[in-house]
Amino acid sequence: MMIDDPKAEQKRAAAERAVAWVESGMTVGLGTGSTAVWAIRAIGAALSDGRLRDIVAVPTSNESDRNARDLSITIVTLAEHPVVDLTIEDPPIDDVIEQVFADAHEAP
Repeated sequence: MMIDDPKAEQKRAAAERAVAWVESGMTVGLGTGSTAVWAIRAIGAALSDGRLRDIVAVPTSNESDRNARDLSITIVTLAEHPVVDLTIEDPPIDDVIEQVFADAHEAP
């Protein structure tokens, strides 16, 4: 899916690149922000079509919780799952997004 806004497209690409690290059975931390929304959507799609299974998620905000539940991603707390295998969070600066986007296009 291509997006007209280059910055939004970079965030989507960064999120999809991060979700490529998610494996079935993981506990995933779900960050907050536009990149995290793209990641939550990608995880939900992968669960829906069977590419991933048995994923549980620890959201960092009510928004991430709501978005994940809307896509049937199982939500847990850190008390229930104190070890998080991977956290996908919006980077604090745009340069990080641009670097991930550049790296994604250079990868074999």
